[in-house]
Amino acid sequence: MPPNDVTLLLCNRGPVLAALLDDPQDKRALVEEVGVSRSTVDRAIRDLEAAGLVERTDGAFAPTESGRLLYRAFDEFRSRADAIADAQAIFDELRTDEPEPLPLSILDRCQVRHSRPPARFEMIEEWIEMIDAADRIRALVPTVAYDRPRQTLYENVLDDDIVYEPIYGTDVAKLFVEQRHEERREMVASGNYHPFVCDVPPYALFLIERDGGMRIDISVYDDRGQLVGVVGSTDDDPVEWSERTYRRYRNRARSLTDAFR
Repeated sequence: MPPNDVTLLLCNRGPVLAALLDDPQDKRALVEEVGVSRSTVDRAIRDLEAAGLVERTDGAFAPTESGRLLYRAFDEFRSRADAIADAQAIFDELRTDEPEPLPLSILDRCQVRHSRPPARFEMIEEWIEMIDAADRIRALVPTVAYDRPRQTLYENVLDDDIVYEPIYGTDVAKLFVEQRHEERREMVASGNYHPFVCDVPPYALFLIERDGGMRIDISVYDDRGQLVGVVGSTDDDPVEWSERTYRRYRNRARSLTDAFR
């Protein structure tokens, strides 16, 4: 069967195939489980059998091995498509010239938070909790954060609760040098703050280490610098991509430590 036909078949008959994955079932049981008419089940079984995705066994129906594999691939595709749709406004603003694109696997079990009231205020509280719990944060910072998370970082750095290694965009670095010099001088003097500067991407990237584990957050902004939303993940591929991306910018950044002494 051509791939396009298989995709269409799974869109139409997927619920019946999914109902057979755990145990073989007869048509009467499928009517009850899927919640459709007997005629719909008859047509679905006929189509799935013709495609080689279902077979009859001991008076019931079960998926073939190819049926199991195809449904698993279809379900993964659908989950990722749903995740993209949920985060569409965020990904539409994630414009980047990175040599290594964001891995598609970030859509697997990722957390999507849209910056719309009251969610924006909830996100600020989450950031503060994240900072309080973290042992180390590395970051690419293209814009100035909200005041409360910034104040929390300042306090935790001075209290030896966290190591903070940001790479600021040039405009952010200039602002801190000119307007928040004393605050940053204290942070540098603590030995827990290691700031750098270079041209950074238009999104913010946070690598948050806690109790030996790693979480990454990507904060996306619109053309006015307003936060659109955040995508977070603890999965290996996004974490490894974030490590490589941070390292790439760190290798060409210059230290800001002396500017705050």
